[in-house]
Amino acid sequence: MINIKKGISYFLYLFYTAVIIFSQTSNTGAKMSLEELYGPQTANILRSEGKIMYVPDLKKGEDLKYFLKTPLVLEGVNRWYSMKQEKPVFEIEAVYLIDKPVNERNTVNTKKTAGIMTSLSKMKGIMYYSNTWKKYEVLYEESHLIDSYEAQNKIMDPVYSDVDGLNLFVKQKDNSYGEYVMEMDYSQSGNEISFYMINKDPLKFLFFKALEKENMHVFLHTLDIETHIIAYLLIRADYFETALFTGVVEKSLTARIDAICKWFIDSYNEGGQQ
Repeated sequence: MINIKKGISYFLYLFYTAVIIFSQTSNTGAKMSLEELYGPQTANILRSEGKIMYVPDLKKGEDLKYFLKTPLVLEGVNRWYSMKQEKPVFEIEAVYLIDKPVNERNTVNTKKTAGIMTSLSKMKGIMYYSNTWKKYEVLYEESHLIDSYEAQNKIMDPVYSDVDGLNLFVKQKDNSYGEYVMEMDYSQSGNEISFYMINKDPLKFLFFKALEKENMHVFLHTLDIETHIIAYLLIRADYFETALFTGVVEKSLTARIDAICKWFIDSYNEGGQQ
């Protein structure tokens, strides 16, 4: 009888623990305010500046500090280390607070967000600030989906209302690094949507190989909190540190994190795929 009571008590403990965890996870979304998600100080900066960008000094042991602790985000943030033994040479994270149109507030529209995040052809022509030439230039001269890495036949942007588990390949012609293919894995849970990009080809700078295959990772996570979209971007890269590459690569990745988010914001304001 005592063992039965202990078993029932243990079961109830696990049950209520699971309920609490589920509740916290589900609350990390539309019903939570910016202040509840990030704290008053960070929320105030996001409301006044619209974004926060942070480059941790990895040699001093600094860590990322602006990502949310949801399962979807943690999976993306930890993916580098599931593939590689060493830390990246460089990483940069950014959080953007995106105003939703007045007529779209107090609602969650993941279909719209999913449509934007699969509109890879719309990356063609987005601008970035070139630190090399000290002027704004086109980041992607070409951007389109292909049916597979092997065949590389051009295909149209897909239209999905749910992108969880989706795998795509996008071929891009980059102003800095030439032509290459990125593999993209999508995840979706509730009002969160993310994609994770990994370069399938080496990236070249001038006549030199700047980054080897699978050494540039791009993670974009979006959270719809009814009044705003919160976009979190993380770029990590590993490369051989030389006087030629180090400064160029770091400035290039810093510039493109703004360009990628601008692509999302512009597409969102235009309406995305409907």
